[in-house]
Amino acid sequence: MGISIYRQTALLVHFPIGILVVALFKEVLTLNGKRPGLREGIHLMIYLGAILAILSALLGWLLRMHNISYNSESMRINICCHEPLIQ
Repeated sequence: MGISIYRQTALLVHFPIGILVVALFKEVLTLNGKRPGLREGIHLMIYLGAILAILSALLGWLLRMHNISYNSESMRINICCHEPLIQ
């Protein structure tokens, strides 16, 4: 069961980024005051994105601590490409 949670790391890392980008677009669209209806979900999206970003950081940290290895070539490429970002 623990390994299957680690396999969701890519989803958990990129989903908060998407939420925060959408919140940014909504914020930019409402700056001139023409679309006040879009403001409703911005705070919720920011809070949700922040919470999920913290959870994904913790999951990535646990993944790195336990040196979880995958047989999937795409996962090895993904970890290899992100490695320079954390050193």
